[in-house]
Amino acid sequence: CLRGGKHVLCEKPFTINAAETQEIIAEARQRKLFLMEAMWTRFIPAVQEAHRLIKAGAIGAVRMINADFGYRSSFRPESRAFDPALGGGALLDVGIYPLSLASMLLGTPDRISSLANIGQTGVDEESAFILGYPSGAMAVLYTAVRTSTPQDAVIMGENGMIRIHPPFWIPKKLTLTVSGKGTQEIDLPYVANGYNYEAVEVANCVRAGQLESAI
Repeated sequence: CLRGGKHVLCEKPFTINAAETQEIIAEARQRKLFLMEAMWTRFIPAVQEAHRLIKAGAIGAVRMINADFGYRSSFRPESRAFDPALGGGALLDVGIYPLSLASMLLGTPDRISSLANIGQTGVDEESAFILGYPSGAMAVLYTAVRTSTPQDAVIMGENGMIRIHPPFWIPKKLTLTVSGKGTQEIDLPYVANGYNYEAVEVANCVRAGQLESAI
């Protein structure tokens, strides 16, 4: 698409590995075309509000994040979830959602510990990660394609916490708890199927002549 002169919004996972990502980014920059991974969660109103509250200091500095995304799938070796040639495994399918949330809120970690259960086709059927950051903050994340999980996200700060209600990757509600001030539920339902928010971002960026999204 880039070689055909088209701006690109690419469904996640953006690529299978870092080398492929670097190649595509270089191609887009050389051709001065817009490029973005379609991580729709970042643009959903409830997630945007959680980000706004954190930046406004509502819960103080973020110290820990706990998030997960797993589902139970029937084992079929030829299916997208289990075939390595199709980018199978929990990490690339749904693990990137909690990882993207941690990246959005805490940036780039300087330490990573991980553990995976590798199934008979060679992909991770369940995996978990602990990310450590220069500030001392941590993100505890896990994912699965053979086990259902709560699909919850809790962001813990020095002065309170924000829970993004499940499914956190396409949520409609937040709970804000501030020390000494109680708990507040915030309803923020999305409209249509939720993909429209990332599409609006791309359209706005292209109209403004931007080649990447700040979000």
